[in-house]
Amino acid sequence: MASHLVLLGVLIALVLVLEVLNAYFELLFNTQKVALDEDIESGRKADGAVNKVWLGLRLSAAKLIGAMAFVSLYFHELMHALVQLASGARPRIVICKNGGYAEARPWGDSGVYNLVVILGTGLLRGVSGMAPLLGGAAAIFLCVRFLAPLEPAMLGTLADNVSTAGSPVAMLSTLAHSLWLLVVAIGSAKLWAIAVIGFVALLLGWGLTPSSADFYNSAPHLLAYVLAYLTAAMLLPKAWTLVAIGAAGVPIYLWTLIKFNRGGVPWVIGGYSMSCLFLGLLAAFGGLGGTPAVGLASKLAALVVVLLLAAGMYVVFLAGLYALAMINSPSHAFVQRTIGDTGPGVFASLVTSFDTCTACKLHFRGRCDGCGRTIEEIRAAVPTG
Repeated sequence: MASHLVLLGVLIALVLVLEVLNAYFELLFNTQKVALDEDIESGRKADGAVNKVWLGLRLSAAKLIGAMAFVSLYFHELMHALVQLASGARPRIVICKNGGYAEARPWGDSGVYNLVVILGTGLLRGVSGMAPLLGGAAAIFLCVRFLAPLEPAMLGTLADNVSTAGSPVAMLSTLAHSLWLLVVAIGSAKLWAIAVIGFVALLLGWGLTPSSADFYNSAPHLLAYVLAYLTAAMLLPKAWTLVAIGAAGVPIYLWTLIKFNRGGVPWVIGGYSMSCLFLGLLAAFGGLGGTPAVGLASKLAALVVVLLLAAGMYVVFLAGLYALAMINSPSHAFVQRTIGDTGPGVFASLVTSFDTCTACKLHFRGRCDGCGRTIEEIRAAVPTG
């Protein structure tokens, strides 16, 4: 059981660290926009010492960055949409002026379509929220897998080594060693392959982490996944007991969704029961190997290794952005906004969700910057008939 708890702890800590890094990334990115705008305005007034050539290079770089940010945003929303499709819904990607979202609806108006979406969402809502991180990390790992000198079964070997380590300290040491082996493999690749891996990591890094709204919507399911995983770790190899628990919880999930849809309770019950059902069936039909409890830990270890690789790439990406920030901010915007009052506000956004005005196509907190309405006013204006 200790190995399962260690892996869960590492996974949760890893996601939290990535979110903090992402908040700092947004802070750096926004200060660069402020610095560039200040220098453009100074150049227009001709009252500041602005190097026109350097300003032109910065404008060109800003356009390139804007294009990369759009691709990363679309990938981010595409990952949401793919999981929504797997849930049985019909997804639609909408690009806003300051972000985007993936909207899911049933394929038809009949009760069958609605039930399919309810059951699919009951299992995959948490996966949908984490889809950008999972999909981006998988894409980065696949680039390393096929472009660096790695054995086909390298990930499985690393995961097995982690899951069978003798103690928590040994597990952490094995995880660190696994990441180092991947870094060495990347360094051993051909230069063009390293360039491609770096470009993919750079391109996907912008949208790698889920937004605060993604966390807000998927939080009940993430809790349910942890509880289901721990239940499986305690019960396996009794796979059919796990299946029975899961099957018994599905009708309770449907009942609470109709009669007691408060505080995310239905989503916790649905995520827990359907995850137990899924893990039980996976173990019963050999998907977790001959020793299901060890196989379960190995699957989680593989996920942690893939996310560690993506996190390492993201740290390098953020360090490069920080270096550019120091070069690219001749105004005082960088220092003022990093050390001043704006910094804490950016980090506070990690725990405060946002709303979307579909009329203005803007994400906002409090009031929409376009029409000035609150989310309550926007909802009240939607026709109910």
